[in-house]
Amino acid sequence: MMKLYLLKKSQRNLGLRNLENWVKASQEKLEKVISKSQKLKETMDEILKIAIPSSIAILSWIFVHFFSMDRDRKNKIRDLKTKYLIDAFQKLERNLHIDKLNKNEMESALADIQLFGQPQEVELALKFMNTFSNQGSADLTELLTLLRTNLRKELKLKNPKSDLTFFRFKLKEPENQNNLPGVNQP
Repeated sequence: MMKLYLLKKSQRNLGLRNLENWVKASQEKLEKVISKSQKLKETMDEILKIAIPSSIAILSWIFVHFFSMDRDRKNKIRDLKTKYLIDAFQKLERNLHIDKLNKNEMESALADIQLFGQPQEVELALKFMNTFSNQGSADLTELLTLLRTNLRKELKLKNPKSDLTFFRFKLKEPENQNNLPGVNQP
């Protein structure tokens, strides 16, 4: 019996040694895994240190680029619209209170107002056209005043307190050409 007991005890010792070896081997494997995991973490940290700022910079550039494109497009439209409305104002003003209208300029100016004008400007242009068509004449003062006000606002200029004034330079023909200074008399 004693032998059996000793055998069992030695078997137990062998089992404990195997268990100790297994635990040691497992600890070594675990340390290797932890070491690899730490190296992987360090590598990922290095990658993230570069990737995150780079990604933010690229996304910021794209974001700013699209907003700049939109702003540039809006500015171009505003500039074009303002140019056409200034031209329309000048054409209408040039044909106001004169003996002979330039119908091409008038038509062009009214078309530009319909295309680029504010709703109230378009409404006044249509009112002018209807009145002119029905009566053969119409007043442009209200439309020109509104155009001046809106254009000055668009250009960020203060509105003058004076009413819109139109000046036409007409020379009077002298009754007697002999009395003109610098004219040789026969």
